[in-house]
Amino acid sequence: YEGRAVAWLRAGSPPAAERDAGRALALDPADADPHATLGQAAEYRRDYAAAVAHYAAVLALSLIHISE
Repeated sequence: YEGRAVAWLRAGSPPAAERDAGRALALDPADADPHATLGQAAEYRRDYAAAVAHYAAVLALSLIHISE
């Protein structure tokens, strides 16, 4: 779902990107990539608080993987 979410985002369809990124996140909550896509979609919608929350999740998940 994540690859399709990125494609939707590049095509200018944030709602579809959010739907597929949400599905990817549901399948693997430890994957940072869907959070990055959701952050970009939130930025597109000018929902900066949501974007920051998703980017913070990307950082947190990335740090977990680095420390493993």
